[in-house]
Amino acid sequence: MDQRHALTALLISAAAVQSCAPSGSAPASPSGEVAAPNRIAFVSKRDGDAEIYAVNTDGSELRRLTRSRGDDLGPSWSPTGDRLAFVSARGGGPDVFIMDPDGANVQRVTHGGRAGMFTSWSPDGTHIAYDTRTGIEVVSLNTGDTTRLTDDGMAPSWSPDGTRILFNRGQIPQIMIMRSDGSDARMLCAGPSDPLPDLGPVWAPDGERILFSAVHASMGKMTYTLYTCRPDGQQAERVIRSTGRDMAGDWAPDGTRMVFTSDRDGNQDIYVVDADGSNLARLTDHPAEDAMPSWSPTM
Repeated sequence: MDQRHALTALLISAAAVQSCAPSGSAPASPSGEVAAPNRIAFVSKRDGDAEIYAVNTDGSELRRLTRSRGDDLGPSWSPTGDRLAFVSARGGGPDVFIMDPDGANVQRVTHGGRAGMFTSWSPDGTHIAYDTRTGIEVVSLNTGDTTRLTDDGMAPSWSPDGTRILFNRGQIPQIMIMRSDGSDARMLCAGPSDPLPDLGPVWAPDGERILFSAVHASMGKMTYTLYTCRPDGQQAERVIRSTGRDMAGDWAPDGTRMVFTSDRDGNQDIYVVDADGSNLARLTDHPAEDAMPSWSPTM
């Protein structure tokens, strides 16, 4: 199974973001607001190509944040909630950009034209980790310098203490953990689904648990189920029973809830659930694909 296809079976296709024409369109600034309390950013194709939207955690006040001819993917909130990082091909090849929570003040922070789909901020807000076609890189927002951490892998997630980064690696993707300088990379072996993929690892805000999706095969059907585990890869526990494909998204700032993507009701939409699997709620309900949710750190 191809690593990128396995990881993105439920997510917005990244083919267009790596090949589409550049766009001069400026992203929308619909609100003029600078704070982002209780907001979830996500990617949707409801208006054609993949754009970034934000919605309150109760599903209200849906707003479109970007407008470009190319796909905009992989939103992630800065630690203070005052900016969003994302990947876009609006400048030619896919690169990492940042913007305000209302979509204003877009800035390009990488120029290699090789960014993938996922971004993750360092906890001090000075660096962004992102995947490329050839591995994980980090860009400094102060200098613009980039550092290659790995020669393969994707979907980085920076630990709350800044010392480690989770990511996926392998033709059948498994969860890896390494130091934030790229050293000491090792398999976490968290999932109960070996030899099937374990996808999209995300740190809990306190660094004590990791959220991920484990792929299971039964009777010719593939299901994706949310699990958490400890940072040492032990005590994998299912969050909620899956009836389809549930893809890990993000944690609430206080660690009591999670946001994720699922097709459990037919459409690929955004859901929230308590960390113990209770109080499942559907945030979006649209025939188009909604994916890649990221929870604002501001509460």
